[in-house]
Amino acid sequence: YKEIRKGIIAAILHTDVTKHNEMVKELNLLYQMHSDAFEVAEQGELADEVLTNHGQMMANVLLHCADIGNPMKPWDLCHKYAYLCIDEFFAQGDSEKKLGIPVGMLNDRDKVNRPNSQIGFIEFMIAPYVEALVLIFP
Repeated sequence: YKEIRKGIIAAILHTDVTKHNEMVKELNLLYQMHSDAFEVAEQGELADEVLTNHGQMMANVLLHCADIGNPMKPWDLCHKYAYLCIDEFFAQGDSEKKLGIPVGMLNDRDKVNRPNSQIGFIEFMIAPYVEALVLIFP
């Protein structure tokens, strides 16, 4: 029980955006170190062994993917959830303004362009992550 709980907590903590670039690097490194296992379809057992040996990393990676994966959903869901997320950011920015503290970069409704914020998110966060992920999970 304690080991499973510890793994779940670690995976949840890895949904923090500050861990994102580290995970992209870890995925690319895992692929580079074990490319022979992932490149040949007949090597399925070898790839399974590599993934099993990196179980916590895979749990972290897959939960993080679920957390940030909105742009990979069908358009109607993606659009709806993107607006809900941005509305949440704006509400936080409104609270920050009321408290007289610095407003987070994505939280200022007077400065953020919704479509451009999503384009930036996809280009700088989603694309590099998915490019690394599909090397391991084609």
